Amino acid sequence: MILEKVEIVNYRMLKDFELDLKSDLSLIVGKNNCGKTSLLTVMDKFLNFNSNQFKWDDFNLDFQKYIFEKMVKNVKEIEKNFESDGIKLTLFISYDENDNYANIQNLMLDLNPANNTVVLEFDYSILEDKFKNLKKDYEELAEKNFEQFIKYIKKNFKKYFTLNVYARGYDVVKKKLTEEKSAPLDKKEVQRIIRFQSIKASREASNKHNDHSLSSLSSRYYEYLKGNESETIIEFEKAIMDTDESLNQIYKKVFSNIGQSVAKFGGVDGETQISIQSSLGEKELLSGNTTLYYKYDEVHLPESYNGLGYLNLIGIIFEIETIIAGFHGKENEESADINILFIEEPEAHTHPQLQYIFIKNIKELNQFHNCSF
Repeated sequence: MILEKVEIVNYRMLKDFELDLKSDLSLIVGKNNCGKTSLLTVMDKFLNFNSNQFKWDDFNLDFQKYIFEKMVKNVKEIEKNFESDGIKLTLFISYDENDNYANIQNLMLDLNPANNTVVLEFDYSILEDKFKNLKKDYEELAEKNFEQFIKYIKKNFKKYFTLNVYARGYDVVKKKLTEEKSAPLDKKEVQRIIRFQSIKASREASNKHNDHSLSSLSSRYYEYLKGNESETIIEFEKAIMDTDESLNQIYKKVFSNIGQSVAKFGGVDGETQISIQSSLGEKELLSGNTTLYYKYDEVHLPESYNGLGYLNLIGIIFEIETIIAGFHGKENEESADINILFIEEPEAHTHPQLQYIFIKNIKELNQFHNCSF
C-alpha cells in the first residue's frame, strides 16, 4: 500500500497544492519560505488529529477574505449552494492484490476492479449550521468591517470550525474525485491505515559542554522496545532488580543509625521502623545516568566533543530508530498499513559529502524496516 499523492487546500501559502510521492523515499527541495515546513505541519496536525493546534493565521489569506465576503451576503443566497469551507488535506492511496484490505474496506466506495485507489479527506471546515451562527455573531459586532471581523474570528474560530475525516469516491477513468463521501471516520480507523511522524529541524543536538541531549534519547528508544519482551530487555530488567537488591543491603548498613534512632523515639519497639529501599527505574536510569561517547584515536570522548554535523547525524539516527520502533508497535500490536516519516532539513550542519551518504544510507534503512520517508 502506497501514499501516492497529497493535495492541500487553504493552508498558509498552500492555497491549492499537489504533491506526487515516490514509493519509498521522496526529497522535497525548494527555496526558503516556499511551503516545505507548511507541508510538514499540516500533515502532522491532520494525521495526528491535532486540530486544536490550528490557528486562524493558518488559513490562507485569500480564504480569510472569502469568508468575510460571505458575511455580507444574504442568508438565503448562501443556503442555495452552501459548501463547507476550510483547510483540507486529501491523500490518494494505491493498493494491489498483495495488500491486506481489512483496514481500507470502508474506504472502497467504487467496486470497479480497475480502481485500486482509495482516498482519505481531512476537512477542517465550517459547516452550514456553524456558518449561520458565525454570521449571526458578526451582525452583533459594533463595527462591521474586515478588520473587526479578523479580530473577532482570531479569538473565536474554534467555535465554528471542526475536523472531520471521510473516504471520498474516486473516478479512476477521469482521475478525479466524485461527490460520493463516506460517514465520518474516527481516529482509530485512520491510524490503522496510515501513521505519520516527523523529525523537526530543531533537534536535540548541541556541542555545549556538559550537554547530554543525545544520551537522553536512549530512554525514549527504550520505552518503545520494552513492550516487546525481547531477551535483551528481560536481561536488562533483571539486572536492575539484582542491583536494587544489592543496594538495599548496602542502604541497610549505611542508614542503620537513623533507623535505630527513629525506632527509639517511637517509644515502642517495632512500632516505627523505617528502611531505605532502592527503586531504580529503567527510563530514569537511562535518561539520567547514561552518557554517549565516541571513539577517537583509541580514546572515548563525550558527545559534546563531537562536531555539530556529526551530533546532528547521530541525533537523527536515534530519532529514526525510536520512531520506527514505535511504528512497529509493541508485542501483539500491528503496525499501520502505511508509515510515513518526514525528516525536516536532514542536511543541517553537514557538508555535501555527508548529505550524500545520509540519503544513500537512509534508502537502505528504509528497505530494511519497510517504512516510507
